[in-house]
Amino acid sequence: MSRLTFALPLLLVSGSVLAGEAFYQVDADQNGIISVQEAQVSESLSLQFAQLDTDKDGVLSSEEFASFQG
Repeated sequence: MSRLTFALPLLLVSGSVLAGEAFYQVDADQNGIISVQEAQVSESLSLQFAQLDTDKDGVLSSEEFASFQG
């Protein structure tokens, strides 16, 4: 497993500043959105993806990701 897999849960539950950092960790290609494929680094993010994708465009913006409950 990668270091990201182990570090991600810590980042996701450590507050809004770190949640912002977690977004950029999950956004592997650094294009400003999280795809379904990128979300697979976290089982809980994958499970919540459809609910978080409020505009139903198939990706998560940083605003949508901010609602993630890791």
